[in-house]
Amino acid sequence: SFRELMELIAKETQYKRHLVPVPYFAADMMGFFMQFMPEPMFTADQAKMLRADNVVSEHALKLSDLGISATPAELILPTYMHRFRRARTDSTPHAQT
Repeated sequence: SFRELMELIAKETQYKRHLVPVPYFAADMMGFFMQFMPEPMFTADQAKMLRADNVVSEHALKLSDLGISATPAELILPTYMHRFRRARTDSTPHAQT
């Protein structure tokens, strides 16, 4: 799920954030107003896309059909998300691996 993906990214970047569900109408309003900013963090189109599940058709080729073996995100994310980790201070505990 999208929430699980956000939780995994937060874990890898060592950010502790509370994820709060946002109702669709609030996301629509945020997207509408933010899209007019010079560098919008969120747009109305993104709010619209979040309403639909991104699921591949049953009839689509699978990764194995294309000769690709899937690798779990938990194994890939640490290879490039480390650059987004919070800078540690002396009072920050070391990450458990």
